[in-house]
Amino acid sequence: MRIYAILVLMVLTIVAAMAQTGPVKRITWSELAADPGRYMGQQLEIVAAYCVQGGVSGTGAGYQCSTDGDVYIAASVLSPASAKKKVDANCGGLDLIERSSFCRARVRFTPSSFEKSNDIDPPKTVLLVNTAEVYLTF
Repeated sequence: MRIYAILVLMVLTIVAAMAQTGPVKRITWSELAADPGRYMGQQLEIVAAYCVQGGVSGTGAGYQCSTDGDVYIAASVLSPASAKKKVDANCGGLDLIERSSFCRARVRFTPSSFEKSNDIDPPKTVLLVNTAEVYLTF
């Protein structure tokens, strides 16, 4: 009986945590680029991004993820710990625009702001999306 109560409590805790974060909306980089304001504050997932340690100068971000298009994501925190360890060990010295396959991941994040930038991949203008944290799945 005690184990049953613990299991019920665990399930209720997980359900409550999921309700607080809201549903994850899977989108493409092109959907985000077309109307970034539409997605601010929503939890998003992009199937393929290439993440590296180190940020774009002036953003204060510790991690950057680029997409196959013209969308870049800047974050201070990368999680979970296993993904952070992999990126820190294998992707720290890579150029953001290199897009190495071993640094490719599914990324989940909640955009807090965005801007157009010519400084990341000159002479192209790209969308730089800022977020507090990116969650990676390899």
